[in-house]
Amino acid sequence: MIKNLINCFAFFFAYFFLATGISYGEKLETETIYAKSNSFSIEINNEEKVSQKSMLSFEGKSYFPLMEIVHSFQGNVITSGDQLSITTPPMLRKQSLYGLDKLFINEIKLPPLTFWEEVEAKAAIIVDTTTGSVMFSKNSSERLYPASTTKIMTALLALELGDLNEDVTVSSEIENIPYDSSKAHIRPGDRLTLEQLLYALMLPSGNDAAVAIAVHIAGSEEAFVELMNQKAIELGATNTQFTNPHGYHDPDQYTTAEDLAKIGYAATKINGFTPLISTARYRATFTREDGEESIRNWKSTNQHLQPNSPLYTPEITGGKTGFTTPARYTLVSFANKDGYDYISVILYGQPNERYLDAGKLFERAFAEREKYNKKYLDKLLIFPSTLKITIGNEQLSTENSLIEFNNDLYITEDVVRQIFEQINRATVHAKASSDIGLPMIKDLQFHRARMFIPIHFLYGWFTFKQEIDVLETETVSIISK
Repeated sequence: MIKNLINCFAFFFAYFFLATGISYGEKLETETIYAKSNSFSIEINNEEKVSQKSMLSFEGKSYFPLMEIVHSFQGNVITSGDQLSITTPPMLRKQSLYGLDKLFINEIKLPPLTFWEEVEAKAAIIVDTTTGSVMFSKNSSERLYPASTTKIMTALLALELGDLNEDVTVSSEIENIPYDSSKAHIRPGDRLTLEQLLYALMLPSGNDAAVAIAVHIAGSEEAFVELMNQKAIELGATNTQFTNPHGYHDPDQYTTAEDLAKIGYAATKINGFTPLISTARYRATFTREDGEESIRNWKSTNQHLQPNSPLYTPEITGGKTGFTTPARYTLVSFANKDGYDYISVILYGQPNERYLDAGKLFERAFAEREKYNKKYLDKLLIFPSTLKITIGNEQLSTENSLIEFNNDLYITEDVVRQIFEQINRATVHAKASSDIGLPMIKDLQFHRARMFIPIHFLYGWFTFKQEIDVLETETVSIISK
């Protein structure tokens, strides 16, 4: 009887796959990209299987052909409307779990994208952060003073450790900043949100706001500086040392153009940072110590962001300026063009020349990137996909992670990781049970018995009515969807 049931279900599933087929639904607007193609292989049970289709790399992401990944573990793909379901068997005989370390990419080594340009500043660097390549460097490892670009690290830690909506009462410690500091003109006892203080930090470059944030986050300015130095080491900024959270000159506070690029890149990965560096003007309404309402209008010191400035550059998405007499004029800038992100750092520059240097580096980087892509990468026509992927009963997080190319669906590494995690979870649960009952009729119960049924016919189509350790119970009840 069991044999007949197995044959019956095998026929049903085969018919279903043939009847449904694969359909990716309505296509969205097409996009032309330049991508690098690499072959790859997957190791399964100590055997390496070479893919039939190449993976694609562009705009800092790697995309793998979905069917190649799914077929590597004998899985199947079914689409219906905007849903794509992956069915897969727990790999009971597999000795090791799946992981991205089982994907082997035959990397094609392309020439580095670099150029030389004349800049006035003593030190400079520009990094294509999408690919991680340093495109230009001048004295980028030389220790120099950061001035107020220090505040990028202060903002990074505040966003990482604080809550933008939390209320902050300004500490009296702000009165200890040097008299000639740049200020946001807040007072002890003022009550602002952390978000408002961060705009006070980054737009008018308020040293008073920096101290208020430091005390709020760490309890004291000194404790916050310790966090800054710990974070610098964590980010690989090993030629950087902080002594205060705002950048007022101290001979023991130094950095390099290379380190500032690392810190700036890390900051862009934190939600809430980009608005701080891209906003030209901000109006804050808050409460004074005496309960009176106060209003501050803060304007960014960054001329790249001011539409009425002759230095305004639309491709530059944000930045932070700095100045002290020993540091001269400093500038960290961020830009985006054609799907690529860039960071430039200017240290020991001149008032307007720092903007011109940064603008020149960005302009050259954009042009060189375009030439490089046309020469070394494949020009492809792709369709973004909004399909929702499920495996078992879990929907995967696939926002901006799916594309269609040549009628094949491609997924990013994070989706591959999610798929592997689901398979591993099912495999671990299956291996933990030596006896598995798989009734095929609703509410039918089996007493302890060993059934050798190809579990991949059923996994993903049936769900456990309840989680039961079948090693410690006499019956298992499984209910169909």
